Amino acid sequence: VCLRKKHQNRHLNFCGHIGDGAILYLNNQSSEAYYASLPENGEYVNQTYFVTDTNWQDHLRVSETGDEYEACFAMTDGVTAMALSKDKPFNGFIDPILNYISKNSEKNSKIALENMFCSDRALSISLDDKSICWFIKC
Repeated sequence: VCLRKKHQNRHLNFCGHIGDGAILYLNNQSSEAYYASLPENGEYVNQTYFVTDTNWQDHLRVSETGDEYEACFAMTDGVTAMALSKDKPFNGFIDPILNYISKNSEKNSKIALENMFCSDRALSISLDDKSICWFIKC
């Protein structure tokens, strides 16, 4: 969950996150400066935490990120293998997507992302679900 709230004449961004996906806040529509809420896997491989778990509150991470970030990228675990490298944004994946969706229509962006996530290369990296949500400050 990404939330933006106005407080004392400035905007505050909050990140609420549970599970094995990741959330990145990026500066200047570039992955050079960032804040990351990293995946939390369960005790075993292919295990994670959900809000439907009885102890979900124990795994909820909430943090204030400030208002300096211009883009927020939330992703499922199938995308994290492509978007993160050693727990940092992988510019070779993120920057081209930011550039493309900021310059193209919603329809063309959707087609390009579908083609990318269904490509043999993407499937060789992860067979897991691949969903993203992107917010860009206007």
